[in-house]
Amino acid sequence: MGSIGTSIAGFVCFWGLGGVVAIALGFAAKSAIERSEGRLTGGRLATLGIALGALNVVVTGLAFVALAMWDFRFTSGGSAPATTPSVVFAPPPATAPSPTPSAALSPAEHGGASREHGAIATTVGAIRLIDLAPEDGLLQKQLDAELASAEHDHERLVLWTIRRDCKPCDGVAAALPDRRMQRALTKVRLVRVDVRDFALELERLRVPMGSVPGFSLLGPESRVVDYVHGGEWDDDIAANIAPVLSEFVRGRYQKRRHPWRGGRRDDETPL
Repeated sequence: MGSIGTSIAGFVCFWGLGGVVAIALGFAAKSAIERSEGRLTGGRLATLGIALGALNVVVTGLAFVALAMWDFRFTSGGSAPATTPSVVFAPPPATAPSPTPSAALSPAEHGGASREHGAIATTVGAIRLIDLAPEDGLLQKQLDAELASAEHDHERLVLWTIRRDCKPCDGVAAALPDRRMQRALTKVRLVRVDVRDFALELERLRVPMGSVPGFSLLGPESRVVDYVHGGEWDDDIAANIAPVLSEFVRGRYQKRRHPWRGGRRDDETPL
């Protein structure tokens, strides 16, 4: 029984050593049984213990050989066997990276662009977007030309002030193709300028430049009739921007976070 118990223990926790001890105990038991002249029994159990001990030794030896080959394989530059990759769950994307204004309104994607009396006119769905540049002349003259075109087409003229390194400005640009923005800016001629390109002229025209993106509703002689900026909404997404601009361009935006007090131009005379 001691041989069998030791052999079983060799399989559980004493690999190799347990097998050797089981073999030794098994042979000792068989020898004692043979000398007892029939007084002791258990020869078969002793034989079983010897067999289990031998099996333990063999299995242990094979395990050491396999381990040695495995170690040699890696230390000699071999590659590890293919394993099933673990499943990795990517976090939900936050907002997609905002493109620059020019990228967000690629002519190839939004109906093309054309030269319109010195300005770059881009069609974004139903929205007509005009980009002005200082090399095309004085801002006042360019705005007057856009105002004449807007009146001819029965459109409202909105001046959109931006900076090229302004992420909220890019957010508005990326939102323009959205159907909610399309409805909000129906029959609107959206003129976009960089405040750094026209700083002096914008100041003379009393166009606010302290916050971007900004939107100035222009009236006769390109005067600012009303103004809002990106502080009127939270995240720069169509669901937040469209309701504000829809009411603003139609002169119905009353409840504001940042009321506009207006500003008198140098060429105006107070009443």
